[in-house]
Amino acid sequence: MDFGRFWKENALCLARPFSTDKPRAALTLGIDDHWLFGELAPVSTLRYYSDPAYRFDLCKRCNDRLEKGIGLRPFGERPSPSPPRIEMLFGCRFEYTEGSTPWLVPGLEGEKSKKGLARILDRVEESSTSEFFLPPGFRREWEQTGARAGPLRSGPACAGPSAT
Repeated sequence: MDFGRFWKENALCLARPFSTDKPRAALTLGIDDHWLFGELAPVSTLRYYSDPAYRFDLCKRCNDRLEKGIGLRPFGERPSPSPPRIEMLFGCRFEYTEGSTPWLVPGLEGEKSKKGLARILDRVEESSTSEFFLPPGFRREWEQTGARAGPLRSGPACAGPSAT
């Protein structure tokens, strides 16, 4: 199989989601950290989330295997800031434990939730959510270099911007 041709055609299909003017239905793959941990097991998940060099070494190893198998390198191999997630806007945080991907911890609990939610919603209304979801320096960098990639679009699952 010619992976290069397949993924190029797939990009065309993804670009026309509501059209029949394409060669076939697009293929999407949910290859994420859960998958990486299973593929390269055992790995230290705590170290993966706290040590960028370790993380990018694992990503490179996994990408090497995936490229041979399906012609893709889905994992980033160089540091880049993670955009804030919508959960952070509402006061949540992530908890990290060995052997697991991050767990989302609620920002509000119990009777204090009603007053706390009101404060959070007031803060959200007063903030610039379009700026909140951009990593530090992203807009400046995108204006300098990323604008060549096309319009700025939202990323998957409301997790931040994408210039692709």
